[in-house]
Amino acid sequence: MKVGLFLGTFDPLHIGHDQIASYFLKNYFDQIWFVVTPHNPHKEKLVLTDEKIRLEMVKKFCDGNANFVCSDVEFSLKQPNHTSDTISKLLEVHPKINFSVIIGQDNLIHLNEWKNYETILDTGVYVYPREMESNTNIILEDHPKVKICDCKLMEISSSEIRDKIRMEQNIDHLVPDQIIELINNKNLYKS
Repeated sequence: MKVGLFLGTFDPLHIGHDQIASYFLKNYFDQIWFVVTPHNPHKEKLVLTDEKIRLEMVKKFCDGNANFVCSDVEFSLKQPNHTSDTISKLLEVHPKINFSVIIGQDNLIHLNEWKNYETILDTGVYVYPREMESNTNIILEDHPKVKICDCKLMEISSSEIRDKIRMEQNIDHLVPDQIIELINNKNLYKS
C-alpha cells in the first residue's frame, strides 16, 4: 500500500488541505494520512491551538473519507516534532507500508536543513507548488527522490482563516462544514 504523509499543525484544517490531499490521493497514493503535529520546530508552540483540539478537527474531517486517515503518531514522540523521527516511527510500526512525504514547495527550499533529511528523501518526497520568489534556488529540486507535482491550488493559509474569524468575516468558502461547526462549538480563534 502507498501512503502519502501530509504533516501539519492544521490550525485549522481548510479546503486547501482537502484540495492537496484529494489531488495526491487521486494521482499517487492509496491513502493520505494527515499527521497532526503537536509542535512544529519552525513554529512557536504558544500560539498554536491545543493539540487535542486540532487532532479532533482532523479526525472529524477524515471521518468523511475512507482513504483519509488521521494520525496522532507524533503525540508520542519527543517535541518539537521532526519529520525524520515520525517516518522512523511509522516504518517501525508499519514496515509493509510504502510511505512518502507530501510537502509544499516552500518547505523543499530548506529541506536539506531539516534533521536527518536523508531519511525523508529515502521515502520519497512529493511536492505541491507554493507562491514563491521566481529566483528562489531550490537545492533538492532535481533529486531523484523528489517529485514536483502539478497540483492546482487555491492560495489560502490557516493564519488567514484565523484572522478572518477574529475579524468576524465569513469563512464558509474556506473551511469544510464539519470544521466550521467545531470552530463555532469550541469558540476558537475569536481572540
